[in-house]
Amino acid sequence: MTAKEFDDIFQIRIDKNYNAYQSPPQRQLLYKQALYHTLESIYRSGVDQEWTDEIRSMIKVEVPLTLSGNQISIPTGLPDYGHYLFARAEYKANKRQFASFTYSGTGTIQAYSQSVLPYRTGTKVEIANVQEMPEANGTFYLKLIGRTAWAIYADEELSVPVTATVFTATQGDAIEIQENDCVIQFSDEKIQKLDSPTERNPKIQIADNAIKVYPSGATRIYLDYISNPPVFITETNGQFDNIFDLETIYPAKFLYEVIGKAVEIFDTERMDPRSFQQNVQLEKLNQ
Repeated sequence: MTAKEFDDIFQIRIDKNYNAYQSPPQRQLLYKQALYHTLESIYRSGVDQEWTDEIRSMIKVEVPLTLSGNQISIPTGLPDYGHYLFARAEYKANKRQFASFTYSGTGTIQAYSQSVLPYRTGTKVEIANVQEMPEANGTFYLKLIGRTAWAIYADEELSVPVTATVFTATQGDAIEIQENDCVIQFSDEKIQKLDSPTERNPKIQIADNAIKVYPSGATRIYLDYISNPPVFITETNGQFDNIFDLETIYPAKFLYEVIGKAVEIFDTERMDPRSFQQNVQLEKLNQ
């Protein structure tokens, strides 16, 4: 369904040539209004699988966002933001040290410490300052293979090994990266002092046109959210586009719901005496 087909279906539904009432730019504004109304109606429907299927192009998941002063400005950092769904906050723990690194030529790099460190299988760490083995610098996941020994992998599933061009290296800094699920917080909930946010149980608040993360110190978040509509039904020089297929973005069912909402808005305005008078004037103007 192209924008022109969308416009044609709308005019069939109202059983008259809409050009006599409003110009193409005015119809474009009506379609935008109907698109937002339909999105909000589906989002608030409460039937999870249904609304996630219908607005799937507007659901963004695990979007990495770097924080500035424990928050992200929505207008500048996330301009397509519509509704919050979920977030995971990333905090960095205290710096520790690996005493050495080895690589056998196969498998993955292994790291060793002089004392027991609080790292387990699946721990995410940022390793830095490994001079002799630059491949060991970066963000990795650990697999515990001994009391003070770990294998280093590039992915959370521990399936992608990290190789090197040398066989040994001495000393490197390690910082554990903790990722914890956030709970959204409302202002009246701040009264509960025993439930204050911590790095293990961070909270998010939407305020001041920003997404704020508590406690401070988080480096980034991974956000799931509903975006604003990515594509609108538009016209250029009085002609609606007849090339781009809107169904590559929106399901056909969703598009027909938008048309239905546009018809509903049109009928409401037509029944209103003031709107009727305006329509008569616009009909004369657009003839």
